[in-house]
Amino acid sequence: MRLERINNFIFNDKRGAILVVAVFAVASIFGVNQYRFGWSDHTITIPFLKSFLNPALYLGDYLLAQIPYYYTFLWFVLGIIIKYLGLGIHGVFFAVYILSVTASLAAIYLIAMELFAKRETAYLSLFFVLFAGVSLSGAAAMDDMLITKMAVLPFLLFSIYFFLKGNYIVSYLLQGIGFLAHPLTAMYTLAMIFAASIVFVKQIGFKKLFLSFIVFALAASPFFVWKFLYSPDSLHLFYADPVWINLLRLRSSHHIFPFSWGLGVYLKTILVIIVFLVGCKYKPRSDHQKTIWAFVAAIGAMVVAGVIFTEIFPLSIALNIQPARSFQFFIYLAAIYFANYLLVESEYRSSPSDNLFLSFGSLAFFYDTRTWEVAYFSLAAFAAFASVFYFKPLIVRVFRLNSLTAVQNSVMFVLVLTVMLSASAYAAQDAFSISNAQGKEWLDVQKWAKNNTELNSLFITPPEIEGFRVESDRAIYGDWKDGTLMNFNPSFASEWMRRMQKLGYNMDEPIRESYNKLSNKDLIVIADEETKNRRESIYIVRDTTAPELSFPIAFTNNRFVVYKMRP
Repeated sequence: MRLERINNFIFNDKRGAILVVAVFAVASIFGVNQYRFGWSDHTITIPFLKSFLNPALYLGDYLLAQIPYYYTFLWFVLGIIIKYLGLGIHGVFFAVYILSVTASLAAIYLIAMELFAKRETAYLSLFFVLFAGVSLSGAAAMDDMLITKMAVLPFLLFSIYFFLKGNYIVSYLLQGIGFLAHPLTAMYTLAMIFAASIVFVKQIGFKKLFLSFIVFALAASPFFVWKFLYSPDSLHLFYADPVWINLLRLRSSHHIFPFSWGLGVYLKTILVIIVFLVGCKYKPRSDHQKTIWAFVAAIGAMVVAGVIFTEIFPLSIALNIQPARSFQFFIYLAAIYFANYLLVESEYRSSPSDNLFLSFGSLAFFYDTRTWEVAYFSLAAFAAFASVFYFKPLIVRVFRLNSLTAVQNSVMFVLVLTVMLSASAYAAQDAFSISNAQGKEWLDVQKWAKNNTELNSLFITPPEIEGFRVESDRAIYGDWKDGTLMNFNPSFASEWMRRMQKLGYNMDEPIRESYNKLSNKDLIVIADEETKNRRESIYIVRDTTAPELSFPIAFTNNRFVVYKMRP
């Protein structure tokens, strides 16, 4: 009787659906895609946010001159929340991240329900998305930190949902809001929605479609005004400077240039396409299949354009937009379609061999080769999932689960598996924290800098180690991560590379080694360059293993030593 009540709650009660979505959100945030703060894109966006809160920080830092070309209102909005509500950055970031993950999973659940009207399909879709990892252009199905792409995701997914529901005005409104947070990602779903709108133009009606466009334009107008007022002279619509292209290849080929991606990326892509096509055996309800094909056609066109206009005939607009990233949204559709296919087929095929064969296609979502640790965990997750389906008939008999349907049994097993796998992922990683995830010794140097140096100080730091600005609140001469901003401003590319060369970069050895070889004279040349910013003090951070410099030591720990150059 208790099992029947659980069954009714999970599969027939709205509160059960809310609980299941929450379980997947917790599994993602704390386990499978565990939240991080202070690294990767945060090493750029947090200084932008902090400089908004306190303009006295990062004085003369060349990176902050790129804020006008970093088109997002997200950090300004969060800055206002932090400033006027007196909240901490760490807590606000984590809270917004929780909302983004939960809302995104809820949107995927609702899209699956709209397409196939089965909670079992929606739940299994969330499971696949949880483990989907990265796709083309390094775009993650579920990011592990609060970045603009993660913050905008629920708006765009709900836009797709409302389009399927026939609420076109709300759909385009959400697209417009999406442009205010992350216009690049919003462009992908706008192309999808627009393609479907053309297909259904008669059904939608010209008047309603025109009104939807107006609503979108009004919602997105702050972005267009910003882009009009602040657009770098070096960025053209079509012409791509060869020097800029070469530097993009050097710094961001994993995002932009498909011919540089490894075989594993394409293998995963092929697997995802196959399972989607297999899933198309069972059509969604209503007239949604035409809409989905329009979405898929738009994504396919963007991916093809991304290959042609970056590798074969490079165009500035393609290098900027990185259209292959749109494949991220195909991942969501494939997860929904294959989840439905697997459950429908498993309802009629109950032998262990049949279940094993059906579950094998899920490798498309578990396959991940980013690191060995991730690869091992993904393989273990896939093996656990396949085993559940393989031994499903035996489990049903042993635990007397005959009161549930075959499909419900499958989903119940998956929910239990989700909890187990996320708990394993949580235990296997460092202790969870919403604080900075950078290394302890590196953070110690930053905290010392914040507490013991003048605001106008400059730090020359190892360029291969990112994120010094985050906790130090001090300007740096430059690091390798800064180069990601050349995407939006080609002229920044030359300045960034000039600074990297000053810091020792060359093609013959790793930048860490070349930086550690810099002499006193080399570093004095950098310091002389900074005289225009009227620095009160200039410091150098080096590995403790690097040759000693003649400047006085201001701070040291087990890994780093800080020299004070000036005054």
